[in-house]
Order: sequence, then C-alpha cells, then structure tokens
Amino acid sequence: MRAVTVCLVLASLAAFAPADTVVLKGGKKLEGVVAVERGDVVVVNPYNSRWPEMEYGITAKDRFARDKVEELTIADPPLLHYRERASSTALDAAGHFDLAKFCETHKLLEERDRELKLALCLDPGNAEALAALGRGVWASWAKGNPVADPDLAALEREYVKLEKPAELAAQWDQMGSKGTTRQRAYLERARRSAKFPLGRREKVPLTLKSEMSPGATYAIYVPKTYDPLVPTGLVLGLHGGGRGGNDPTLVTGSGESALDFYVDVAEDEGRGVIVVCPTALVA
Repeated sequence: MRAVTVCLVLASLAAFAPADTVVLKGGKKLEGVVAVERGDVVVVNPYNSRWPEMEYGITAKDRFARDKVEELTIADPPLLHYRERASSTALDAAGHFDLAKFCETHKLLEERDRELKLALCLDPGNAEALAALGRGVWASWAKGNPVADPDLAALEREYVKLEKPAELAAQWDQMGSKGTTRQRAYLERARRSAKFPLGRREKVPLTLKSEMSPGATYAIYVPKTYDPLVPTGLVLGLHGGGRGGNDPTLVTGSGESALDFYVDVAEDEGRGVIVVCPTALVA
C-alpha cells in the first residue's frame, strides 16, 4: 500500500510553533503558547495540546482566572493552517493560487512554490501564477512530469490496470519515449496498491519485521475514493490500553475498537485518508 503523506495522530501539535497569546490584567503578556479556555479559567498547556480535558502536568501556575485575563488570542501557526487547507482534495486552480498567496505572506516559500505548480497543472494559462513561479522553474519541473502532463498521466492510469509483462513493458516504453521522470518502481507499487481491498479489514497479520512481534495484527481502513496514483494521507491511530484486570498478559482496547473513531475521517469527501490501527500486545 502506497501512502505518501504520513501523520501520527496523537493529540499533540508539538511539531508546530505555538501561536497563542495571553495578556493578563496588569500588562504581563504570554506569547508563543498554547492556551485553552475552560469556562472561567484559561489554561496554558505546557505540552502544546488544545485537548480541553487534558490535565496531565497542568499545575497552578498554568491556570489563570478568566477575570484576570485582559485578552486571549488563539491562532494556529501558519504552517499548520497551510497543511489543513492543503490536505483537501477538492482544491481547484484558484484555490491553489490563493493558498500560494497565503504562503507568500507567511514566508512559507517551499509551500508557496508547491501551490503555484499545482495551480499551473490545473490551469497552465494562469499568467499570474506563471510570473510568480518563473517560466524557467515551471518548464523544468513540468517536463516529463505526469502531474503536469495529461498524456503521461493517462498512460500511467492504463499501466496500473495492465497484467501481462509484455503489455507492461510496451506501456513503459511509451512513457519513456515521452520523457517521463517517474520511476518504474513507483508505478509498480501503485499497480499493487490498486488491488488492495477498499473499506475495512480487521486482524490483519503484521508482515514487516513480524518476527519481532509474533501474533501482531492491525486494523486498516482504505477509503472508497482511494487512488494509488494520488498522494494519500496515512493516519496511524494508537489505542489506549492498560492491563486487562489482574492478568498482565491481557490488554484493554484493540486496533479494531480504535478504528471506529476514524472511519468518518477516512471517508471525508474532501480529505480521504488511509487509517491503520495496530493492536497492542502488552500494556
């Protein structure tokens, strides 16, 4: 199964720079924090979590009575905001270009160039996007790139459906004659992934390094919109699980029970993702 974008969903945003601001009456300002408003209390979370019920490690110095707070500004970091928007599969050329302008404003230069290229893939005649990216940069990136070349993209889709070695070789030769920059190994992985069952599977035996975890299994959900030639997000959901009663060999929770929480996310129309939930073997 080929999944290009990988994210571990563990209820933490520690990888992103916090962007909240708390101004206390009296003038003290706390900047670059993660804050949560809970009724009459504002909590500054030292672990960068916005989960309202998260209490671990919260001390008195992290809590401020709401009537002692002059101003509370909660704002996602620009990179997080970008990734939330960019993960949508429903963006059109105008949407990508608008996102490129957002990246320009927030000095996310690599992301800006990515969005300009995607805008031009959908609308090659966008003069404003072409001027912003540069003709030379666009021509170099687009040459032989199936993402930017509809003819190469069509050949790839045919390749994924083929079975006979001779047909596969002939199709690959066609793509080579058109100067494709894609590696054949990529298409072979996509071809195998195209055969993967869609929907839910449970208690799937672990294969990679399975000798290190005998009997390990996982539950997996592949959205009905899955396309092996389109980068697809992978969510790894880790279930909670302590000891099952007095028996230390039993674990509460399972990958199957955890997967129930993610099915709606997996089938989100604008952001379909693959979800994998392993079952813990020990507490």
